[in-house]
Amino acid sequence: TIMADLSDSSQQHVREYLAFLRRKRDQCIGEVAAEFKELRESRLFEESYSQQDVTELLDGLLGTVRANMMRELTQLNHSSTLLLVQVLEQLAETAADATVSLDIPRTEDGELHKAIGAFEQDALAGGSSALAVRAHVGKPLARALPTLGTSARDLDSAKESAASAQEKL
Repeated sequence: TIMADLSDSSQQHVREYLAFLRRKRDQCIGEVAAEFKELRESRLFEESYSQQDVTELLDGLLGTVRANMMRELTQLNHSSTLLLVQVLEQLAETAADATVSLDIPRTEDGELHKAIGAFEQDALAGGSSALAVRAHVGKPLARALPTLGTSARDLDSAKESAASAQEKL
């Protein structure tokens, strides 16, 4: 479905958010590459290493990369949550009796991810094609979750669920 529901300015906001996320992704990948480069340049001096030496080096690198990825993904989660809160606050200000339903499982839909990827590539190339997806169809996909309203209690519950899921990682 062509996303005629979004105004041109809203689609521009989506492009800007994708650019922000792309910069964050590139920064994160750059940090991982820098960790590998640092290991290669500062620790690999000998021509041969024992299995224990290599294991220790890789374990140290894994710990560093894991910590960096956790930090970056946590920051991205928090940024996305703040963006959602901004949208919900603006909605609450303009329509006090409005309720928002979020189809969280749909955010993992592979076809939607492909469509967003195509939209991002078009935006990178300087295009202005319309976003060709509907991110919310009113009816959740297979794994239904409770509808979240705009109340602070619901937002706190969503944040707690996200924090709990993050701790499991």
